[in-house]
Amino acid sequence: MNAIELAANPQLDRFFLQDLNASPALPLEESAFDACLIAVSVQYLIDPVGVFAEIGRILRPGGKVAVSYSNRMFPTKAVAIWRALDDTGHGRLIADYLENTALFSGISVSDISPHPGRTDPLYIVTAQRCQGAALQDEERGRDHSRVPHEHP
Repeated sequence: MNAIELAANPQLDRFFLQDLNASPALPLEESAFDACLIAVSVQYLIDPVGVFAEIGRILRPGGKVAVSYSNRMFPTKAVAIWRALDDTGHGRLIADYLENTALFSGISVSDISPHPGRTDPLYIVTAQRCQGAALQDEERGRDHSRVPHEHP
């Protein structure tokens, strides 16, 4: 989405734009959110573990993350591993991203297609922020100095 589309959404009271491939560091407080949703875009992340580590940082312990995906993509933009896998492999890959942060538990992959086998597929990977898991920025080598511009 772009600033014009986001600004036109009456349900938002604030937003910010950020290229997660340029910097996965989110300008948000630690443990500030109950949930995070990623809709059909995980296949374009070049540092997905870094992005999921940031999601783990901003989620409260017990907070939920949900990542939806389908079999649609822009092949010229999707990372090579995504292009090489099938739908089942995509779910396992997202689960691996979450597991590699050591911040999530209860990871599950579900087919939530309206009519499996008859309509376009839709899958969701869900997980929960572990209780007491701590992210050490120094150990992960993340640079949190780049903060995107926030829009009112």
